[in-house]
Amino acid sequence: LEMSNNQISVGTEYAWALYLRLSSGRIMHDGLNRYTKGKFGIYHLGATSLNYFVVNQSTDLTSITWNTVSSSTTDFVGIYNLDIAAIDIDTAAATDLTIDSSGVTVTTIAMTFAGVFTRGTVNIRNTIASAIALTTSTTATVSTASISDTTISGLLSLSMAAYTGSTVVVNRTSIGRVMNVGAFSAGSSLLIDQSILKNTISTYTATFINTASFAASLLEVRRSTISNVERFAMWFNAHTTSGGIHRFVDNIITTTYTTRITTGSDPVQGAIAYYTTCYFYTGALLEMSNNQISVGTEYAWALYLRLSSGRIMHDGLNRYTKGKFGIYHLGATSLNYFVVNQSNSLTSFDFVASAALTNSIVGVMGSSIGGAVSVSAGSASNTSVFFRSLTGVTTLTQSVDLAGGASLVISDAVSYTHLRAHETPEHLVCRLLLEKKKKKRQATRRCEDKGKR
Repeated sequence: LEMSNNQISVGTEYAWALYLRLSSGRIMHDGLNRYTKGKFGIYHLGATSLNYFVVNQSTDLTSITWNTVSSSTTDFVGIYNLDIAAIDIDTAAATDLTIDSSGVTVTTIAMTFAGVFTRGTVNIRNTIASAIALTTSTTATVSTASISDTTISGLLSLSMAAYTGSTVVVNRTSIGRVMNVGAFSAGSSLLIDQSILKNTISTYTATFINTASFAASLLEVRRSTISNVERFAMWFNAHTTSGGIHRFVDNIITTTYTTRITTGSDPVQGAIAYYTTCYFYTGALLEMSNNQISVGTEYAWALYLRLSSGRIMHDGLNRYTKGKFGIYHLGATSLNYFVVNQSNSLTSFDFVASAALTNSIVGVMGSSIGGAVSVSAGSASNTSVFFRSLTGVTTLTQSVDLAGGASLVISDAVSYTHLRAHETPEHLVCRLLLEKKKKKRQATRRCEDKGKR
């Protein structure tokens, strides 16, 4: 079926501008056809290939539906320069399928790949939408989905089941919320870059919600702004990572919610939270660098990590304003580097390694913490713990076995008297000698002052 340069119009938006229900065959429909009003329904009932279907510069359209019940091979679907209510792409097994969209204003875009999706490409560019949903129900292999230079006022829903060796890229896009579920595996990745995720609707708990698993895959958010007027900016739950990487670099992450909510130790409000049912297995890595993170109240979590294993690389370039820290390793962990530096108005800092902590560095420096600081580990080896230039600390506790090859450094504004309840006999001797030396210096100064007078 070949169509080119036709002028087609219907009297109402409820009528069909084009309705094709084909058992097989193929379509050649170029962008020179112009439509006024109406719906599109293209249904392939059997195997089809080499289709070329483009809708361009048409007005007052209602919806476009592209549906393949069987297999689709080497098809191209292009939708350009339209103002339309809905776009619905629903395919069974698809190979070398390209879906390209640009310059579209639309209420909803829904793309569902019910069968195997191999070497597929989805490009959504320069689009204004209320909601976009991408779903792979079976397996997506070596496929790419890209959303760029787009505004999504509501939800971007990613449900990528068995997403294998494939990529989702969100670039220079403004989004209301992101819900990411499914399974990324075998070198797949989700990349959000130079985008704005800004939830301004208080009924939604989080802006970025992730329950997807990442097996040998990458989740990276960089150079983006993520904010929420409700409880969480980024929320991870029912999540599994095995050999995968989560990387957050050069972001501004905030929650402006100021109401005090407490339910024990559970995170109910904060900037970033990895909740109880997150499983970071051996080989998984959480990397954070140069992020600006703030919460609306000192009772919220600036950072809450509850990890079964894996490791953390958190450098001193991250800056925090307000909030609490809770880092809990439930299993043995090694090669962690966790430093908090030059952050203000923090409430507390708690770093707990329930089992073995090896080959790691944990430190807090140059920050104001108006509460307790605590570091503990079941056992430690080749590990360094340090506290430098802290102000406002009420109590400082470390429960790390220093005899196991760990080291402790305390300097500047943190007084060693905060550790008296935990000092060893050797620490006690050092403290008494220091106090004796201090008293001797004070007596000498008094004598010198009297001599001058």
